[in-house]
Parts: sequence; C-alpha cells; structure tokens
Amino acid sequence: MDEMDFETLSKSVPDGTVGDIKKVHQHNTELLLHKLGQRMAFERASVRLYEALIFKCLAARNGKKTVVSIDQLRQFRDEEVEHSFLLKTAIETLGFDPDEWIPDADSSLISSLQTPKVFTKKNSSVLSCLEAVLIFATNDNAEWHTLHELFTNMGLQDLAAEFNQALEEDSRQLETISHWIYQLSHA
Repeated sequence: MDEMDFETLSKSVPDGTVGDIKKVHQHNTELLLHKLGQRMAFERASVRLYEALIFKCLAARNGKKTVVSIDQLRQFRDEEVEHSFLLKTAIETLGFDPDEWIPDADSSLISSLQTPKVFTKKNSSVLSCLEAVLIFATNDNAEWHTLHELFTNMGLQDLAAEFNQALEEDSRQLETISHWIYQLSHA
C-alpha cells in the first residue's frame, strides 16, 4: 500500500488508527489477515457448536438434573458471537473487507470443523459432545493467544487489549468445560 492509499484510508477510518494501520503494513499483513479471517470462521463455527451442545443437553435432560448449565452454555455461545464481531471489526479497522479473508479451504480449519459430527449421532452422550467441544475450545484458546501476541508485537495495544478479553473468556470456557467433563466422568 503506498502513501496515497494511506491518505485515502485515513479519511475512512476512526481518528488514531491510521498510524496503527501503518504499523500493521510494516509487518506481514497477509498472514495477519489470514489469521483474523480464520479465527472469524472458527468463532462462527463455535457458535453453531454451542447451539448443538445446548440442544443435546436439553434433549438428554428428560427431567433429570445435570452438571452442565444450559445458561452457562448460552453465555459461551453469546461470547463466541461477540468474538466473531470483534474479529470482523478488527479486519475493518485495518482497512480491509472481512469477507475477503475468510478462508475457503484452509486444511486446519476444515479438519477442526469435523469435530461437531459427534452431535449428529443419536447415541452420542453429553460427555462425548463435551469432549468434542473441549478439543475445539483448546484450539480456540491457543489461537487467541497467538492473535494477542501478534497484535502486541505490532504495537496495536488497543486491539491487543480487546483480544485479551476474548482470550480470558475462552480460558473460562475451557476451564468450565473441563470441570464438567471431570464431573461427568467421575459420577
């Protein structure tokens, strides 16, 4: 991107971000945008995964009390929606179109999205579904660490702080799901 493009871009982005955008363009912008797009696709998939888990837990209840909190699962789902919007906004703040950066055939993303198949099996238990979500959540947490570190290293402290909040929320999700798995495994 040349200086003329930055001048045009500076008129379309909020005050104080043009300098940050210049910092990004000094780094590997394509890698960063790929990571952001990959995360956005992953977060959208996480929303669907939590929806499936909520339905699985509701179906398995049959009037029985369970250790898995439906309200907590709904909160996790809502956090994933917020994370998706955070990523979309980050891409837009950097001056790009988010739809152009969602990977079509990223092999790691495609393989991780196969995890939800456990939800379509009639005889799969809530425990096996939670274990599948744990795999998904572990990957999610690791990727938020990577993004936070990338933005911190690029000097984009405001975005890094927002990503840190998402990282903390995902860490709580991971801890809660692990606890539920432990409780169900030792019941």
